[in-house]
Amino acid sequence: MNEHYIHNSFTGEAKEFLLKLKDIMMEGNWNNSDPMTDYFDVGWYIDICIGKWDRPYKYDPSIKPKALSTEPKPVKKREPKPIVKSFESNNRVLVAI
Repeated sequence: MNEHYIHNSFTGEAKEFLLKLKDIMMEGNWNNSDPMTDYFDVGWYIDICIGKWDRPYKYDPSIKPKALSTEPKPVKKREPKPIVKSFESNNRVLVAI
């Protein structure tokens, strides 16, 4: 979908949602471009995709989204392994840590 034509292409809740989504995606972005001189300075471009090119999105109210967990995932604590390299140079053994 073209994010520049949300106003013309959608209505109601879908339009409100997509406009909020676009605002969030563009927060912190900048556009100092000057097309007259072929100079483009943009923080990032956005692309909003709904569905796939070969399978359009179909809304089915009977399918409920999975609840997102607010619990943090446990982090596995590992001891860092020291990196030791040794090599010989001029009859000396050098160890790099």
